[in-house]
Amino acid sequence: MSVFAMGLVLWTFRFLLARVSEVGVAYMSLQELIFNMYRSLVVQSNRLPTVNWPLRLVIAAWYLYCYYIYALYSGTLTAVLAIPAYERPLDTLSEILEATKQGLIPVIIRGSSFHYLFKTATSGIYYDLGQHITGDMNYVDDPPSGITKVSGSEMLI
Repeated sequence: MSVFAMGLVLWTFRFLLARVSEVGVAYMSLQELIFNMYRSLVVQSNRLPTVNWPLRLVIAAWYLYCYYIYALYSGTLTAVLAIPAYERPLDTLSEILEATKQGLIPVIIRGSSFHYLFKTATSGIYYDLGQHITGDMNYVDDPPSGITKVSGSEMLI
């Protein structure tokens, strides 16, 4: 939209300068001016002959605007591409409990101290997590089989 507006402003300036100035101002259609404004917006060379100072000032202001737009776009693009896409790790038992309520399946090693802790807890976070560790799918016999079981699934060891 700004390209069309700037093309119209430039066309108006050229029209008025042609009426007032003694120096000849080359006629360019509105379409040519809009196209040249678009070229400068996408960082291409400009083919506008600017012999009058008012036209030079308008073109300079347009180039400054294009520079700002270019800098904002490239900065935003860099920022968006630099954001790492990873899931936030579960750091606390409370976060693990919330994840189990959303469908994550906890897996523990059978006979380990965690198995005893979750099995014998009578209250608190350990009891709450122990309530989600009830079936045979929540247990593994050793760490390598646990890694195999949870890789690529919604399980947590």
